[in-house]
Amino acid sequence: MANPDIIRPQIWLKQDLISAGFTTRALDRRFNQDGNNYDSLSDKFSVIYELHGGETRLAYAKQVHGGRVVTVNEPGFVGEADGLITTSADMTLAIQVADCGVLLLADRENGIIGALHSGWRGTADGIAGNAIVRMKELGSLPENIEVFIGPCISSQVYEVGEEVASRFDGRFVLRDGFAKPHLAIREALKQQLRDAGIPEINLEIDQRCTYLNPDLFHSYRRDGKKSGRMIGFIRMNNN
Repeated sequence: MANPDIIRPQIWLKQDLISAGFTTRALDRRFNQDGNNYDSLSDKFSVIYELHGGETRLAYAKQVHGGRVVTVNEPGFVGEADGLITTSADMTLAIQVADCGVLLLADRENGIIGALHSGWRGTADGIAGNAIVRMKELGSLPENIEVFIGPCISSQVYEVGEEVASRFDGRFVLRDGFAKPHLAIREALKQQLRDAGIPEINLEIDQRCTYLNPDLFHSYRRDGKKSGRMIGFIRMNNN
């Protein structure tokens, strides 16, 4: 089976209100074969526009590996943040990643969506819980919030130093069989969401590892500075 250009969360696949996805290297290669340089964020953002008939408004941030979540009311660059929340229909929130976790959130009942970038720093700073707090301030109930956690680096290969491991509950630090601690960032994010009251049934977690799937994903840990980026995006359609 061919690799998908865009991974579509199953949790929103059979409805019309939420449009969401996670771009892959298959999309990059398709455009490169046409002679275009498709490694720039502007090119990837242009595809998101095309997916919505060129009519969407897109918001993005300078991601700084922290726990700050901001409410977005207008499209364009919103400054430094790693989490975006909006109540605006036809607003697309976009996050770029290359090993870090991407979380896409939607409260269809109250018309609130979010997108988060969560590396180890953002996870240690509780960005997932911060986003749920912000959504609750806007009217959400945790039981109405659905969350997609996209592909990210797995604990099998995510080696960290003791200074990073010490920031996390021991449940999320693997030591057996490894010379140095390994971090289970996906499991830590899941626990943050559960602690914030998100029901298990509302979670969809893609278990694929960005590092171990070079044909499908970019990986900064694997490829260094030459690594490209995937885009996680979510939009609430104006039906």
